[in-house]
Amino acid sequence: MKFNWLIDRLNEDRNISTSLNEEKTILTIVRKNRDESLTISSVSSTHPSLDDIIDITKKYNTDFILVKKDSIINGDILEFLEKKEKTIGSYGDVFRIMNQEDNFPYLPPEIKFILRNLKQHTKVRHIKRLDTKRYLISRYGLEDVTVIALYDYDLGVEAIRSAIDIYRDFDAIFKGNPNGRISEDAYKLANSMKIKTLMWGELLSELNKKWT
Repeated sequence: MKFNWLIDRLNEDRNISTSLNEEKTILTIVRKNRDESLTISSVSSTHPSLDDIIDITKKYNTDFILVKKDSIINGDILEFLEKKEKTIGSYGDVFRIMNQEDNFPYLPPEIKFILRNLKQHTKVRHIKRLDTKRYLISRYGLEDVTVIALYDYDLGVEAIRSAIDIYRDFDAIFKGNPNGRISEDAYKLANSMKIKTLMWGELLSELNKKWT
């Protein structure tokens, strides 16, 4: 991935300066009112492997790895980068990190919301992020459940089909976007696959029960 668009957008802010290394593989961003700079490298694959990420961190040792918005990042990568106190994400995440005090820790706001609220649920013992959108929820006295968060405003058939094709293994879809609706056709398709389709409040309620 190239940094041209990101540089152009960042340079619109007079309080931000950017620079590239000679090979144009590392972007450094400095904000005047911020103590630390943010260094960024990138990966072109939309589904990088852990080995890909390990190689990048060894080669560049940057704070942030830039990926395309719809990339699939597996849980082993997320765990590895958390231990290294590094972050992976898309353009929007760069701007949000630059607007917080430190580079790390950082989570996209929608993921932060999900994790915080699930951890407060009385039946939830542990949560593991399996990848960009799926969560393995371990519960007290009940079986584990794998759920996937979709953020479409209006959740339709195509979003359900795409989630099934790409992620395959999960027990329920929940609508991470509190606005909009889930279409009747989306409900029917998910039900035919024996997959629950839930709004956020419905997910919290279902977690209290045996999964059927």
